[in-house]
Amino acid sequence: MSTPNLNLTELANQQNQYLNANATFAIIDALLQTPVISKTLTAAPGSPADGALYIMADAWAGITGAAADRLALYRTGSGWIVITPKEGWKKEVLADGLTYRYDGSDWLEWIASSSTAFADITGSPGDNTALAAALAAKADAVQDNLSASVAPTVDNDETEGYEPRSRWFDIVAGESYLCLSAATGAAVWVQTSVTLDELGSAALANMGSGGDEVPDNDAVDAKIAAVVGDIDAALDAINGEVI
Repeated sequence: MSTPNLNLTELANQQNQYLNANATFAIIDALLQTPVISKTLTAAPGSPADGALYIMADAWAGITGAAADRLALYRTGSGWIVITPKEGWKKEVLADGLTYRYDGSDWLEWIASSSTAFADITGSPGDNTALAAALAAKADAVQDNLSASVAPTVDNDETEGYEPRSRWFDIVAGESYLCLSAATGAAVWVQTSVTLDELGSAALANMGSGGDEVPDNDAVDAKIAAVVGDIDAALDAINGEVI
């Protein structure tokens, strides 16, 4: 005779130790590529086929060694053989079409058939477009504070979920800020808004070269010329020393 799943040749009953050898063949036959029929039964099925393999959902009454999460293999003529799984074993379950991995205490779903979760991102492995869009949205998501009542400080940092590009709106003062660094205890926020008062002050300032004046084009040109002149003088001095 041969085993029902992999057709391993069994020993004839007149050969010594044939019972032990055939029982070993049965276990090998059950574990190599043999799918599990179901993992939800709390009692042994009534008419199992030869070679049928199950994961017991509970200890089946009347089966020696039965316990939840153990494998139960049925052999015609010898009955049920209970197999204790090892961590890392994987089995496909025909009843739900899923594959499970034994982690040492439970059979956990190994390959999801519908939805795979990444934190708060969900998407179907079969729907690459939807999953790619979800991942892109997560990558672009930056924590903002759009309803603050005060300006940000150095302590509004990465420990609170902020990161470079985070925005902060002080709705009381009417100011906006952008985070340049979220280092712990040393966050850097720059003001990106200009109040009407600040804008008005700039608009009313005189143009010229004074300290409180907005420089005009002539003043800027004069400053550039002065800097260039200083550089030329420095180069002449260096050349004179070299000569």
